[in-house]
Amino acid sequence: MTDITIKKAAVDLGIAEDAYRFMLADFMPDNFESVSKVPLDVADLVAKAMLAKTEGQALAPMADDSSLSISDQHSIISGVNNTLADFCESIVIESHNLTTAIAFIAAKRNAANFRHTYESVFSDEVGKYVDELSLALAMTAQKINDTTSNDFLSQRGITPRQPSTSKAVEEILNLAANI
Repeated sequence: MTDITIKKAAVDLGIAEDAYRFMLADFMPDNFESVSKVPLDVADLVAKAMLAKTEGQALAPMADDSSLSISDQHSIISGVNNTLADFCESIVIESHNLTTAIAFIAAKRNAANFRHTYESVFSDEVGKYVDELSLALAMTAQKINDTTSNDFLSQRGITPRQPSTSKAVEEILNLAANI
């Protein structure tokens, strides 16, 4: 699946990059400070958790079409909640920024899914075409091998004439044989 840079995701949400990284501390404790990209599913969940928190709602992990496990979702949601609680004075969140970021991430995911689907369909159809072309070429080659020159002529209504030797040629051959 397609990734998004931490910097871009933070800018889209209207928060500092360090705050965004801190939200990922529970999810990726070993490299949250150095990671440069995250999958779109992670960025989408961060944005949804932030939106839910700003609207005073709780977001629970769910088994949906996300590639994230329930425990990973819980880690990310917990990280968002903890970060917002720890940095609430310094983070000003506008729900418009969050909904725009969610729309952007959803559009990017849909584009990636469409590209994958298109590539799969296209390569499948090209494969079918190549198979059909190979079969047609093999059948044509077989027909060419099976057809003789007399068959070719008779299909076009041409009857080959039997070679006729003239008397002069016969006499020359007889003389040549006698020498």
